[in-house]
Amino acid sequence: MCRGKELTENQRGGIIIAKKLGHTHTEISEAVGCSRSSVIRVLEAHELKKSPKKRTGRPPILNKSACNRLKVSVTRNKRSRRKTLSSIRLTYLKKNVSISTRTISKELAKQGVHSRVPRCKPLISEDNKAKRFSWALAHEHWNIEDFKKIMWSDESTYTQFQTSGFGRVWREPGEEFHEDCIAATVKKSLSRMFWGCFSWVGLGPLIPLIGRVTGEVYRDVLEEYAIPTVKLHAKKVKKNLFFRRIMLPFTPRRSQDPFSSPQKLSFSLGRPKAPT
Repeated sequence: MCRGKELTENQRGGIIIAKKLGHTHTEISEAVGCSRSSVIRVLEAHELKKSPKKRTGRPPILNKSACNRLKVSVTRNKRSRRKTLSSIRLTYLKKNVSISTRTISKELAKQGVHSRVPRCKPLISEDNKAKRFSWALAHEHWNIEDFKKIMWSDESTYTQFQTSGFGRVWREPGEEFHEDCIAATVKKSLSRMFWGCFSWVGLGPLIPLIGRVTGEVYRDVLEEYAIPTVKLHAKKVKKNLFFRRIMLPFTPRRSQDPFSSPQKLSFSLGRPKAPT
């Protein structure tokens, strides 16, 4: 619908021709995509041999092409997405274009670009991204029943304070986790490493790892917490579970690995099989 917009010459001509063919005002308005009153005004002006009055008022500062260039300039890269309205306005002032920050914000909003607080996401290397993608492709055929058989475990370090002050970014609704729109986080402040596990059944214990995580420390954690949890969850789902270590901080020797000896349950051994 073009209701609220000025009719083009083609639309006015179409209204006149449609009236001559015997169509009603309502039918013409629906076909052209404008209000019934607009159809009446065009027909009255045609009968009086007058051109319809052009709309008065201040013309828009930015035309369609300029709005598209504004969007491209704001969403070009990570740095441009973090520009403030004042800095964007300054680029126009340098070109002798008088425009307000409100107008810039409204024009960007019309194109679906809004100012949002960036999502915090751990910084991931290109090598790690490739490994994650390869793992996802290798397991894309898995169904829910396959995942029900896995007990996942991982170690992660948590900081005492969350870094704030990431500012804002310009993004569209579907760009929430775009690489240019996230706030990459690194480990800072006081921190502590924890070990945890989970399966389809539910969560396992969350165990703090105090001091340096050696093979002996990790072996004790697996013997005291991993094996009992796997057995408990396996009993609930009434099927064998495979223990999957998402990430290992080291490669334990076979003598240190409590899963190296035969167990009543099934376990999957080796280096990481899932993305971290």
